[in-house]
Amino acid sequence: MTLRFTAPEDAASVVPFFDPHALEICVEPDLRRRFLDSVHESARRGDFLFAFTMWITMGRVASA
Repeated sequence: MTLRFTAPEDAASVVPFFDPHALEICVEPDLRRRFLDSVHESARRGDFLFAFTMWITMGRVASA
C-alpha cells in the first residue's frame, strides 16, 4: 500500500517528522526551523508531496 500526502498537516497525522511538536524531541531548533520552513514553502507553492510504501501481509494457520 502506498500512502500519499499533498499537505504537511495530513502527513503529520501519520508521519511524526511533519509534526512540529514531535520534532522538538529529537531535532535541534535551527535544523527543525529550516526543515519546516522548506516543507511549508513547498506546500504554499503547491508542490508538496510525501509518499511511502508499506507492505501488509496476511495469513492464517491451517486447520490441525
